[in-house]
Amino acid sequence: MSPLGSAEFQTAEGKPILPGEIAEGTARIGTLSGRPTLIIRKNGQLLAYDALCTHLGCIVKWDAQESSIECPCHGGVFASNGKVVAGPPPKNLLPVSLKVDGQRIYRT
Repeated sequence: MSPLGSAEFQTAEGKPILPGEIAEGTARIGTLSGRPTLIIRKNGQLLAYDALCTHLGCIVKWDAQESSIECPCHGGVFASNGKVVAGPPPKNLLPVSLKVDGQRIYRT
């Protein structure tokens, strides 16, 4: 493991989160290279973003009913593409580049 953490998507306990564990329209938060990361499955694709809100750094969450990403701290809302749509965040969420290799998800 690198000093920054594993480049493999995993739980806080270090257990790999597999692609099949993220169903269509759902998301998981885990870590990639030591950073909180949100991965969403939308239209069969895995979309990944740094999970820290660009306002004050709270960890965002996925709202499956609204198909949006929300910050529980100050009401920021991001579209599923990471773009700010409401609230105080000054910038979009940072996208994270992924690759799926077999049954594992990695940061590229």
